[in-house]
Amino acid sequence: MLLDIPPRLQWDNGNGYCGETALQSIGLFYGAWLTQGLIRDINKGEFLLQRLSPDDRRDPIRTITRFHFTYNEWDWVNSPQPQFRYFCRWMKRSILQRHPLMFAVGIRYKNTNEYDPYDTLIYYDLYVDRKFEGTLSEDEMGSTRKMISRQMNACDGRIPLEVTVSKWDEPNLAFNEDPIEMDGIVTVYNLNIGSTYVLLRYSSYKNVPTKGDADAFMKSLHDFKHEFTADDTSYIYEDPKKIPSKGSVYYRCVLQPDECLSTC
Repeated sequence: MLLDIPPRLQWDNGNGYCGETALQSIGLFYGAWLTQGLIRDINKGEFLLQRLSPDDRRDPIRTITRFHFTYNEWDWVNSPQPQFRYFCRWMKRSILQRHPLMFAVGIRYKNTNEYDPYDTLIYYDLYVDRKFEGTLSEDEMGSTRKMISRQMNACDGRIPLEVTVSKWDEPNLAFNEDPIEMDGIVTVYNLNIGSTYVLLRYSSYKNVPTKGDADAFMKSLHDFKHEFTADDTSYIYEDPKKIPSKGSVYYRCVLQPDECLSTC
């Protein structure tokens, strides 16, 4: 099962922005644009899947929460040994629930402080009955796995939606590249035909409510709203307002509040 998440270009400076790009892609799947630079700024450094020490300023859980994502972490501490099968079950269950996954790939380094073209990348192709480059060490499967979930409730701003942007890459401000404006297309899912909905746009993650009913979302600091009546179970909206590559833009969708009174 392949989730509808288009590929993105990762910035390659500063040890690479692989974690930031993964979170950016997940954000689009949940109706939010996040620039890689903002994610690293909020995280106070490189976005890894866990803190490396108690005094590490980089805190991915804090960052995920700040951007209003919920998550589920695989319980590697209490998982029976060997862990590989249990991890694969957890991963498969998450994907079947349409929850994107972030996980690390094991690398057998010859020298941990230097790049070596002969370093071994270790993985399995689950669709082919053969191994790639030796056996996947269950010790190397590690603890760095998180599943970020999409919540669904028509009356509290969490009708499932996703956004696509017109560029697969973004200017890297670290190299003094100028930010650009992108076209955005929002797709809303799980609609009831005949019901009236309101699509809201926010110019910053700071303005997005994290709780409250549809009326609370309508009174929140959104930039604009777009009302529509569903004639199908999904709805596509081409936003006439551009999405700036620098910063964040969020979309949320709720039932029109009057309908919530009778349906929720």
